[in-house]
Amino acid sequence: MDNFKKIFNLSNWYLGIWLLFLLFPLTAAWPFNSPIKFVGLCLIILFIFDYYEVYVSSRSAVWLLLEILLVVAIGILNMAPYMIMFPAWQIGFVRSKRWFGTLYASHLLSYFVIVAYILFVHKTFAAEDWEMTIIYGLIACLAPLASRSIKEHQEESTQISQSNQRLTRQVKQDERERIARDLHDTLGQSFSMISIKTDFAKKILLKDPEKLDLVNQQLNEIADTSRHDLQLVRDIVADLRSETLSSVLINASENLKTAHIRLLTQNEAQTSDWPASVQHVFAACFAETVTNIIRHSKATRCLVDFERADQHYRVKIFDDGVGFNTTATRLTAHGLVGIHERLVKVGGQADIQSDKRGTNVVLTLPSQGAL
Repeated sequence: MDNFKKIFNLSNWYLGIWLLFLLFPLTAAWPFNSPIKFVGLCLIILFIFDYYEVYVSSRSAVWLLLEILLVVAIGILNMAPYMIMFPAWQIGFVRSKRWFGTLYASHLLSYFVIVAYILFVHKTFAAEDWEMTIIYGLIACLAPLASRSIKEHQEESTQISQSNQRLTRQVKQDERERIARDLHDTLGQSFSMISIKTDFAKKILLKDPEKLDLVNQQLNEIADTSRHDLQLVRDIVADLRSETLSSVLINASENLKTAHIRLLTQNEAQTSDWPASVQHVFAACFAETVTNIIRHSKATRCLVDFERADQHYRVKIFDDGVGFNTTATRLTAHGLVGIHERLVKVGGQADIQSDKRGTNVVLTLPSQGAL
């Protein structure tokens, strides 16, 4: 039952459509009133079973080899060179490269055998049949190569996706370890100090209750340390909540891809070393800019260049869309006011230029000073 569902899953509905081509040899064999026609019917039934097993076994080389032999038998018996279309597409998805070469050669040989039989033995080859023979020959030669290329591309895409997932898991693990180190190096030491001072204050009260000033001093220091630790925890949480350029780029890439806009970046790797405060400001501005590109630009490409100089950090964002009139357009209509305000607040600036060739947004923050 599981194999049946695998074959006739909605995503594989097209597999059944290919079986409609078997109506031609079935029609040619009808009525099944002779031993040869009955053998032809049995071969077609056996072919359907083998065709099913090829997909159940994920293009097993053995089943494909049997399918090629059945194609030769049915093709010769019913003068049907078009039967080579069945294994032509399937061969490219065989896992083994060695088996692919063997099956590809066998597949081409099977087509030549069918054509040679019709041409030299049966001698029913008409002049107008050459056109379709050439077309079937091209399918026999090119379809396995095309399907092989698709299979390799799918495998490469899967490998890239798996590598990205592994990198994501590693980044998360590294971040957990960093947080653990920060907590251990800061809060761990502070909590140890609080414990020592608390024990010291208890000992004073037990041995010399009259030294309340000294006890009060220890309690004040404990309170100061606690407040400092509380602020430290708040800073850590705030740092965790703030978005980095990497996280924004991941989301932007998915959103732009959905809008059929290709995202290309330069010098992206260096942003990992930029201060968190710089990344937080740029991330918010970049997210707003990408939203504008998706909503208004009608672009096909978005180019982002990251620049680090002695005096500034800079992000350049260009899209090849329709642009807009920066003078006539209200800044609030495109969220440009928010971008300007974020940057100006920390001593930065935004330069926006746009024409019919696209829009260029340059975001700049100082290396020192406001940040």
